Amino acid sequence: MLRSSCAYQPFKLPGPVYTGAALGLRDGSTIRTMAEDSDHPDRSAFIAEVGNQAAMYDRFLEVLDRDVGIAGKSFLDIACNAGYFCYRASQMGASRSVGFDLGDYARTFSTVNRALGTDATFVKGSYSQRRHELMGPIGQFDIVTNIAFLCHMSDPTFVIEALAARARKALLIFSSFIRSDDYLVRFSRTTRRYSERGFPLCFNGETEVSDGLLNFALTDLGFSRIIEIPKEPTWLPRPENWRAFLAIR
Repeated sequence: MLRSSCAYQPFKLPGPVYTGAALGLRDGSTIRTMAEDSDHPDRSAFIAEVGNQAAMYDRFLEVLDRDVGIAGKSFLDIACNAGYFCYRASQMGASRSVGFDLGDYARTFSTVNRALGTDATFVKGSYSQRRHELMGPIGQFDIVTNIAFLCHMSDPTFVIEALAARARKALLIFSSFIRSDDYLVRFSRTTRRYSERGFPLCFNGETEVSDGLLNFALTDLGFSRIIEIPKEPTWLPRPENWRAFLAIR
């Protein structure tokens, strides 16, 4: 069960078995799990990139802890997948740590919480691109994170608004951005990648907004400080357009 549900994020499971899409983010590999004693030719590369992906995620959390403080604050990861950020936030002293996702990760959260002694909570819900809102039983949290989600949206400006509305103190977004002071939204010609929805909801592969538009949006939505977390060479995906921004009220 864990091999399947944790297949996108960087976990080390008993065995040990490593999971994650890190190698796929580097070169398109479809491998998502690898035993440490496997004789697969990509074993070393897979395990190394899983480590790089985990280090990148932990770097995001380190910056959040440094500039906002996680201990004693409520934490929400929207589009949480198997919950990596939620368990780490719980370990770092968050008063409440919640993951929100369309997929059902309740059993995964229960299993990992027992193994780690954490108390992260999973909430099943979705984002409606028709209604431009998060659909599910969640309110506001001190800290909100959103990793590799904006890039799949056909209504990115509304997504930014929806995320900001949930964040009382800080919002961290990791996605693909255009380096420009102009207010730009760019859609990939790769359409219907994850669904069969037609126009205007078919742009779900590589949506990008400019950092100029992002900064304007976050400032207008009440954030007083916006910082970019310096990208490191081992981050995944490797292209320079994949960047992380932290907005603080």
